[in-house]
Amino acid sequence: MNEIRIRKATKRDINTICLFAKKLQDFHTHIDPYYGIYDKFEDHRVFYEGELGNDERLYLIASVDEKDVAFASASIIHIDDENAPKIGYLIAVYVEKDFRGKGIGTLLYEKRVGWLKEQGVSYIEMSVDVRNKKVLKRYKEKGFREYKVNLVRRVE
Repeated sequence: MNEIRIRKATKRDINTICLFAKKLQDFHTHIDPYYGIYDKFEDHRVFYEGELGNDERLYLIASVDEKDVAFASASIIHIDDENAPKIGYLIAVYVEKDFRGKGIGTLLYEKRVGWLKEQGVSYIEMSVDVRNKKVLKRYKEKGFREYKVNLVRRVE
């Protein structure tokens, strides 16, 4: 495999981001159909166009041999108190199947954490489906710990 290139996404990357976000959504919907609710009611293109114009969001694209193979995102969370710490959030990461296990996810992680540090965050949060044991293990090895669980149920 040739050199991996990571770049900050721009509005020109909207099609790539939407494609990878859809693949990530499909992956999660296979874990639990509830994830599909976002697919039914959100216009991904409009959402990501707005996100790409936000200075408190970071979207990255990884490419190999000029082929886009992954994306990842991060954001800043603000608490309405001037004394509150700034919190970073790792939103999403998706790597095409043929390029997994080659360090691309790690590079995207490092770039996002570096950006969050530059933004002055004190903590980094993220969400992982509890059934995705492999990913949970990987992030715990990077120093993350569990601190809450989200629950959902249908209202009948």
